[in-house]
Amino acid sequence: ALLLPSSLGHRNCNKHGLAALADLELQLHIGQANDTLQSICFTLADKAVLFHTKLCHASNQSANTRAWGKVHQADTVLSRHAQIYRKC
Repeated sequence: ALLLPSSLGHRNCNKHGLAALADLELQLHIGQANDTLQSICFTLADKAVLFHTKLCHASNQSANTRAWGKVHQADTVLSRHAQIYRKC
């Protein structure tokens, strides 16, 4: 297993000269959080478009069912991004 500076603690990182690596790890976490937030925004926008274009204009039951299937897929993607963000 690969130990990251965050698993060693702040004092141990400073004691062993790993403060720069700890700062780099923090920047990577911040970058991942920003990327995930952007993905959440895009997924929410996609879901809004699905509601407007597919669901509102579904002319029969099968089209409505397909539209809801796509909305549920977007929900799954959104949940996955939210889970990643919570781990950042």
